[in-house]
Order: sequence, then structure tokens, then C-alpha cells
Amino acid sequence: MADYKVVDTHHHFLPSQAVKYARKTADGDYTFILGRFSTASRLMQDVEKTLAYMEACGIHRVLLSMGAWIPNGLETCKAINDGYAKIQKEYPGKFITCAHVPVHQGSEAMDELKRSMEILGLRGIALITSYSHMTIDSDEMMPFYERISAYQVPIVVHPTLRRPLWGGVKYDLSTTLSREYDIAKCVVEILYGVFSRYPDLKFLVSHFGGGMPFLKWRLLSSHQPEGWNLPEGVKGHGLTPRELKEWGLWDDFHNRFDKIYFDSAGFGGSMVVMRASVDGIRRDRVTFGTDYPYEFRDIGDTREYIASIKSLNISEEDKRSFLGENVLRLFKMED
Repeated sequence: MADYKVVDTHHHFLPSQAVKYARKTADGDYTFILGRFSTASRLMQDVEKTLAYMEACGIHRVLLSMGAWIPNGLETCKAINDGYAKIQKEYPGKFITCAHVPVHQGSEAMDELKRSMEILGLRGIALITSYSHMTIDSDEMMPFYERISAYQVPIVVHPTLRRPLWGGVKYDLSTTLSREYDIAKCVVEILYGVFSRYPDLKFLVSHFGGGMPFLKWRLLSSHQPEGWNLPEGVKGHGLTPRELKEWGLWDDFHNRFDKIYFDSAGFGGSMVVMRASVDGIRRDRVTFGTDYPYEFRDIGDTREYIASIKSLNISEEDKRSFLGENVLRLFKMED
């Protein structure tokens, strides 16, 4: 039996101190969120239950973030960051922590980034896919990317909880497909708007990037970066793999896309999606995620999810990478 180190890369913990700041903003009604997801809200404030869940499921470490709460403001972010620093110290080897930085608040956010990295010792940066007034490739983001690039830490991207989102709230679209569209759109913005200026940044994007095992190929067929020298009759058209390779576009796309890591949360542990992901995305760029306690909470379900990944028809090395080693390498952590 392979020696698996399981790391859950989509795991939520909300320090209780942050809850008192919950309010309604243009990018999320956090009192509504606490009410709608009341069971999850209770669980993710209890570190002892988190640790017991991990132990029972065979999860060695979890990557913690509450990126969707960033728009609630600086006080919330500080409370989350302080809480994460506390449990990181109290339970060494159990948590990989992300700093929460309200980028919409300018210089105050830059100060909190510095505090989180240099004083609290957090290990990554949490961001959301978009704000109501700002996208992940907006000019306002660039000073933060410059500073993050200097720290050389990964960026963990979570979907916004803004409602209404694309398509509105009918049929709960804001929670389901509209959220996945926002993630996929964010991936495109990273590929073309962020990497063009900061190519060395490392992103870990939620929910397989909103379905990138499939959508990647749609993007690839129309990949024609600005300034690329293409003849009339080719330019602007969708291209086949042969044509993409002939014009150098295939390699250029993958040189960008293959920098991004994707977690497996958001699809209920479907093995159909898992099998598509290990064929559609580089296997050293896929990470295991549960979205605890929003999606996975039951110990039996999580055990079955992990067992199903172990049963995939891929090499033992790929399984170990998927379940934990990819993210440990990304965060430059020994285990």
C-alpha cells in the first residue's frame, strides 16, 4: 500500500472573533451566509471538531482559507489572520494558512499583507475571483501582485459569494453555475491579464477552475494572444490541434495554463470529474479538496471520496501527488 499523505486544499475555518463583524456589503451578505449555512458555520468555528474530522478521515493537513469573507473588510481579515496564526502555532504540522487581505481598501490592505507575512508568518495569500467593481486582473491588483511576487508565496483563489451573480438568483444560479462561470472567467483573466505582467506568480484556483478539465480545450482552440503573427484566414478562427501546433500556439497556451494549480472541491467528489481532471489537467497541478464543511462534512463520505481517488486507474505516484504532494511542493513544505 502506498504511503499517502493526504492534504485537503479547500478547507474552511472561521475564527469566532471574525464572526462579530459579519454584515452586508456589495460583495456578500455575511449575516445571510451564516444563516443559510448554519451547520457549516458552527462547524468551521470549532478547531477541535476540525482536528477530529481530519483524524477520522485520514487527512494529515489542511490548507485553510476564508477568501470569500475578504470583502467584509479589514477588521474581518485581521481577525481571520490572527486566528490562523494562533492555531498554526498551537497545532504545528496540521494547518497551512493563508493571509486575507482586503485589496479593495488600498494602503491598509498592503499593511495587512506585510503584517501577515512578516509578523504572523502565514504561508499563502487568499483572494476572491471578483468584486462587484473589480476583477482579479484590474489595475488596482497589480501593486499587490508585485509585493506577493517578492514574498514568493502561492495565491489561493476562492469564488465570490456575491448575490446576485451572473444570471441572478433564480434556480439558485448564483450558488451553482454562475459561481463556476466567475471562477472560469477568473482563470482567463489570470492567463492573459496577470501572467503577462507577473509570470512567476503561483495560483491555486478552486473547483477545478470552474470546470477547466473541459473548458481548457475551448480556450485553447481560440488561443491567439495579442500581437501573435498569424495570416488572414487563420487569425480570429477557432483552430485544430494541428493548426495550433503549427503556429506555436499550443505550446504558448500550455506554458501559461500549466502554471496554475486546481483543487478538486465543488463537484461532490464525482469520479467522472476526477477522471476527466487527471486527463485534462497536468497531474502535478491537481490537488485534493473537500470544501469542508460546506460540501463534505460526513466522515464516511470523505473516506469514500479519498478511497475513490486511490482507486483511480493512474500510477501510485500520481495518486500521492494528487492527494498531497502537489500542494506540499507548491508551498515548499517538507512532510
